[in-house]
Amino acid sequence: MDTIDRERDDLLVQHDRAWTAPVWATIVQYTVGFVKMDDYYTLFAQLDGEPDAIAIGNPVTTRFVQRGEQKLPVFTMTDHQ
Repeated sequence: MDTIDRERDDLLVQHDRAWTAPVWATIVQYTVGFVKMDDYYTLFAQLDGEPDAIAIGNPVTTRFVQRGEQKLPVFTMTDHQ
């Protein structure tokens, strides 16, 4: 897994739990959400962490995981503001 090392101001803006996905069957159930990136884009992606720890408005960090032939972003809640 690769990790982005630079500081960002990405924020979680919406999330939900996913129950089925053929490509990601090994990790069902998982959380997905919309993340507002610090460069004004919004990205829909997987959120890593306990569901109770995931909250709208929290800052996140990004790492990339291999899913089949693709590397996809996964966001994790962080403490930094």
